[in-house]
Amino acid sequence: MKSKLNKWNVKVILMNEEKLNKCFTCLQDIAEELNISRHIVNDIANNRKKNNKYGDCIYYPKITITEINKEDRIKEELEIIA
Repeated sequence: MKSKLNKWNVKVILMNEEKLNKCFTCLQDIAEELNISRHIVNDIANNRKKNNKYGDCIYYPKITITEINKEDRIKEELEIIA
């Protein structure tokens, strides 16, 4: 059974404009939302993205995936219950 609690926060910035700032329950959901492979999402989430040769290009998006800490998830769970 898939957890209903958000575990991941994703931010996509393109040309200094935030295009996406959303929370997800799993990495697969992120891959589907961004329309990229789950393997790329895993690499970004685990800071394994090494090849950044296009990073200086104007239209290259900056994607950050961070895990939401446990305290915030507990707080979110309490808000869902209340």
